Amino acid sequence: MEEERKKDHYSHFILRLAFSSTEDLRRRFTRLESSLFRLRFQNNDARDRQDFVASLDFEWEKVSDEEKREFGAELLAVNPGMKKDGDEGWFKVDWEKVPELVESRRVFLRRGKAFVPAKEQTSMVVSEFSRRLDQQLEVKPDAQASSYNHY
Repeated sequence: MEEERKKDHYSHFILRLAFSSTEDLRRRFTRLESSLFRLRFQNNDARDRQDFVASLDFEWEKVSDEEKREFGAELLAVNPGMKKDGDEGWFKVDWEKVPELVESRRVFLRRGKAFVPAKEQTSMVVSEFSRRLDQQLEVKPDAQASSYNHY
């Protein structure tokens, strides 16, 4: 497993170098890496996924029981399979972080926050992965060199 991860890391950074020369190539690389990440994330068991998500510093806020009661009808409307008592995990995030969920109307929006059902966690994780990868691909070589000098 460790050898496979090492090979994955090598290939990722080699491809990152190869695809970093133009904006079009960077977008293509991000799209493909995000697809691969989604497949691997979904293929992990639930415990591994939860451990992985817990290890990251996502700015997700759990929806309180009071909010679930207050917005129960709205939450049920975007997630018809939800239990009537609203006993399902929900997260609140800035709506800009989950554009594909907003576009497909799979979230409830209120005061700039998207209420996302736990079953859509994969979309949130992949979106965050893509965002962070885009940021890293846009770092200028001089900025990278100067940040490495601090170590």
